[in-house]
Amino acid sequence: LLRASPRLRALFLCGLCVSGAGAAALASTLRESALEELRLGSNAHIGDEGVGAIASAIANSRLKVLDVSKCGVGDQGARELACSGLTTIDLSHNSLGRDGCDALLGSESLQVLRLFANPALGSSYTPESIGAAMRVARNVRHLDVGGCALGGTNAAALCNALCVSPDSAPRLDCLEICANDFSEADGECVEAIAQLRTSRPGLDVFWRTNKS
Repeated sequence: LLRASPRLRALFLCGLCVSGAGAAALASTLRESALEELRLGSNAHIGDEGVGAIASAIANSRLKVLDVSKCGVGDQGARELACSGLTTIDLSHNSLGRDGCDALLGSESLQVLRLFANPALGSSYTPESIGAAMRVARNVRHLDVGGCALGGTNAAALCNALCVSPDSAPRLDCLEICANDFSEADGECVEAIAQLRTSRPGLDVFWRTNKS
């Protein structure tokens, strides 16, 4: 497909039963293409194998945006993507834990990271490890950790880490923490969000379903 369309800049193959082997075959043609955006969401059998093949091929390509949401990706695939040179990655609805997330946050190139609905994240972090993760997030501008089973304590720790240290995600301008395990009744978390908005007025924080 890419060899037949050498000028193609964006390719959408969502929900087409692409396998790990199919993703690897696609990856083998990336260096010959002009492709900058590849969306493979809802192909549950791509897995770490397929994502790893794509990550290995990216260095010699023009690809900058990759959507592998709902693709059966775990920490191994996330670690490989972290050093791929991509600027935007959507890994929503996968099974990432702390190891994969930490690697992505520490990426030198990544600016937009969408991790919505990776529920293992919430239980894999402590308040202390959340602070450490934010300190390595030097380049991320947009972070979505909505639906990741973050309880009020961890959500508050995330907001507090961004408040307290200027070295914590210094370029972040959008934080999405909607659909997590806290509500307006969680005073500690609501207060931390308010303090974050005050201390970093240039940072948009979305935490309710109506994005207020």
